[in-house]
Amino acid sequence: MVLAVRPDNTANDKPATRAPSPPQADHSLDVRHWALKSLLQIWREAHRGDDLPRRADLSPARFGRAMPHVALIDVEGDPPRYRWRLIGTHVTKRLGRDKTGRWFDEIYDAPTLARLCEVYGESVTQRVAIRYTGSFAFAGKEHLPYEALHLPLVDDGGRVSMLLIAVAVGR
Repeated sequence: MVLAVRPDNTANDKPATRAPSPPQADHSLDVRHWALKSLLQIWREAHRGDDLPRRADLSPARFGRAMPHVALIDVEGDPPRYRWRLIGTHVTKRLGRDKTGRWFDEIYDAPTLARLCEVYGESVTQRVAIRYTGSFAFAGKEHLPYEALHLPLVDDGGRVSMLLIAVAVGR
């Protein structure tokens, strides 16, 4: 998920007291958190044969209690550019900020942007679901652990145009 951010002159953007641990990819999808398990099942059920699901194949009404754990990331262009389309309330409350609607390259410094593009790009280029675990320092918060699930969604042409991210932050 998010590793660090470039200060944007807001009161919440103070340096963290501990360094984040880098994201660890788990391709076996050994999901632990109930909300992530639920969203993974919904994503799997939305597959159209061997094709990845489209956003239209997923009804947010099915997300139920897991909805606050959902983030959507738009994927545009080549090389991909990423934008936070939606960030669920579980995540925004735990991190104390909401960057919905913002492009990654408008928010993050160059090293952080490169790492985020690498992490999110893995699901985009490989067209697979990936579970990540790690921790991050964010907006002056202490060291927070997370579990995240990156689920690619395709447009009508079969290109990955969105990532459905399921996130469980904290203790």
